[in-house]
Amino acid sequence: MKIFTKVLMSIMVVGVIAAFDACVPNYRNVDTPLPHLATIAATSITTTSAISGGEVKSEGSSSVSQRGICWSTHSKPTLDDFNESSGSGPGYYYIQMDNLNKGAKYYVRAYAINDMGIGYGPEVSFKTLGEVNQYFYYGASDSHQNCWGLTNGGDDEWAVRFPESYFTEYDGASITKVRTYLGITGYYDVRIYKGGTTSPTTLLAQQSYYASPTGWKVINLSEPVTLDGSQPLWVSMSCSYSAGSYPKGACEGVGNPDARWQNSNGNGWYDVYNYNQNTDICWEIQVFITSNVGSKDGLEIMLSPNPGKPEPSESLQNSPMPR
Repeated sequence: MKIFTKVLMSIMVVGVIAAFDACVPNYRNVDTPLPHLATIAATSITTTSAISGGEVKSEGSSSVSQRGICWSTHSKPTLDDFNESSGSGPGYYYIQMDNLNKGAKYYVRAYAINDMGIGYGPEVSFKTLGEVNQYFYYGASDSHQNCWGLTNGGDDEWAVRFPESYFTEYDGASITKVRTYLGITGYYDVRIYKGGTTSPTTLLAQQSYYASPTGWKVINLSEPVTLDGSQPLWVSMSCSYSAGSYPKGACEGVGNPDARWQNSNGNGWYDVYNYNQNTDICWEIQVFITSNVGSKDGLEIMLSPNPGKPEPSESLQNSPMPR
């Protein structure tokens, strides 16, 4: 009877240990001698740095003595490339990569070392920000503007639309200011939207501005707007004005359909060229994109994404918008 009791207790102890083991994460795996890892996608990407990391899911057949990440501008980086370690054992870890090249594509893999060798996680990739401090706009130079308006006055919003392809490489950069030509003294709203091809869908920012005197105005945004490079970007100006007033600057003869959108009296967006084919214009709205909040050393590069723009003209006219 005593022998039977001892055997029964031994079976119960083995069962308890087995049940306990079933509830503990399997950080050791004798069937996989090397460590098994996941690589964490890069975040906090700047022009010269980013954060990645990994997770040691299984240590393999022995304890992990070192873990970290390795990275390079070529695929499948190893410890022969740039690398940084962070602790030992199982679990999550995060590492910042510094001194990266601007506007470069990098590949990252997590790694872990045990007595059997080096295990690598799956490869992830990311691209650092290219340094940018530029105005993006359509149309002609600063001296070439005409003033347009509704014949009968009213509430008017005019916008330029940039396809997402314009800012793909600047994903994560910021819009810090808008520069535009304003033709009458008064209150204006600058609005920044994303999404939509025939009308904007999501309002990202709105800011009021009082223009006095008229002319080219720089509107510094109180809060920078971050680009995600995944949807079209719309930048608009709006105001209410009386008949015979001409609030918005435009240059003629450019004819870019992305740069002549209008919403008059809340009746919906349309391309003014389709409304009247004599209005072959581009609105004078420029958006400043920077990879830093503010311009570097005060440098502002004027970049027109519209090739073949006409020569500047010194003329300034008042032309009513046909209705």
